[in-house]
Amino acid sequence: MDVETNLVRLPQVRSMIGNVSESTVYQWIRRRDFPKPGRLGGRVSVWNRRDIQRWIDRSLKQEAA
Repeated sequence: MDVETNLVRLPQVRSMIGNVSESTVYQWIRRRDFPKPGRLGGRVSVWNRRDIQRWIDRSLKQEAA
């Protein structure tokens, strides 16, 4: 899998985690409850798809416990 397909922007992240609001995602980041994005230069934020999937998996495990 190449690097570009592993990087996702905020709309894709929101789609992966249930379309929560942008402000909620950034609130979770500030609380350190969600992976921080990286930068592709300027104002372009990207997340590693695997980091988001790990967060989803961990969240599901916590809900099941």
